[in-house]
Amino acid sequence: MVAPCTKHLWVGFLDPNLTDEEIPKDVAEWLSDLEIDRISPEHESLRRAARVVLKKYISKDAVWELGRRPYHGKYTICVDDCQPQNPAHTSQVCPRYKGVSKFCRWANIRYAGNPCDFQHPPRMSPTIRAEYWMEDVPLRSAKGEELVSHFMQSAPFHNGTPRVVGIQSISNPILHERYEARKRYQDSKHSTAGTECELYHGTNCNILPIVYQHGLKVPSDFMADDRCPVSGGKGLSTSLCNNDCKFCTQPHQWNRCHMYGLGIYLADMAAKSHRYVSQPLHGRYYKIVKCRAALGNPYLVEGHLKKQDAMHDHIFCAPVENKIAPITKGQAWAREDNDTYYVKGLGGAARPGASVVNSEYICFVPWQVLPVYEITYELC
Repeated sequence: MVAPCTKHLWVGFLDPNLTDEEIPKDVAEWLSDLEIDRISPEHESLRRAARVVLKKYISKDAVWELGRRPYHGKYTICVDDCQPQNPAHTSQVCPRYKGVSKFCRWANIRYAGNPCDFQHPPRMSPTIRAEYWMEDVPLRSAKGEELVSHFMQSAPFHNGTPRVVGIQSISNPILHERYEARKRYQDSKHSTAGTECELYHGTNCNILPIVYQHGLKVPSDFMADDRCPVSGGKGLSTSLCNNDCKFCTQPHQWNRCHMYGLGIYLADMAAKSHRYVSQPLHGRYYKIVKCRAALGNPYLVEGHLKKQDAMHDHIFCAPVENKIAPITKGQAWAREDNDTYYVKGLGGAARPGASVVNSEYICFVPWQVLPVYEITYELC
């Protein structure tokens, strides 16, 4: 700790069996001698932690003493200063960014969680020097016919019947290596081969070159500003920037979007992903990306959102049974260590704004998704 005092604490490595609802009570009991303003739980995979805001400042020495205080009578846990613009952080590169994962989920978060105030220099991104190339896949080849056949299974789309005019394969060795590393990590974490499948992704056609070099980016929680040289002028909803952008600062609000969190949305039906394709080339040619997806151990969401924006601000996969009204009594919920949300389509039983007709899959780590084909089509 560098600052002489703080009232913002990060308390980590708590009892891994705690739920999000139990964490604040557990931490409050451990800090019973301090006046607490609020406690925000953190739940990432098996790790349990909390951000604590105190009503009064405590000294650096008091923070160190907390680090030696017994937890549940026999353990010690991690305590750190997490005040905004922490002087110990702002001059250093994020440990997550330079670690094994090469990814920090809080780098582009301002409002939905606790922003990371470490540095995330683009020069340290594993894809900064990545190169990709694309090759035509003949439509009458075996692979071409397979891709077209699967693509057309959900036709016609909501606004017309598609006609595929071209397919290209996408190769990016660095992205491929990151994808395989993430898949190996998930497999080792669960001690079994995780779920993997090919799914569709629809997005703004103006940013596809960025996607093919750097991979699909998990959404930020703030809007793109037209003045921004990185995110402006592309017709984007959420910004491509990190939380240190001086232009993109307005919070992204729920607007019938991101129903199940700020993640990468994929679908097993082209018709569903087509709804999210924007800025078609010359106003005519649409492009959908077919991706390999390392879903790992998915968390099944089968029911109706209790509030339309109940999950909008989720930035990673965490239990949501308190936010979903299940469609069957006694439904068993996944609890621990899930990698993605599998939102089961409810068909005719779906409720607008509360559930979906067709299934979708939400990933929260960019390396879980590898673009492999670009399908170009027009509507008739």
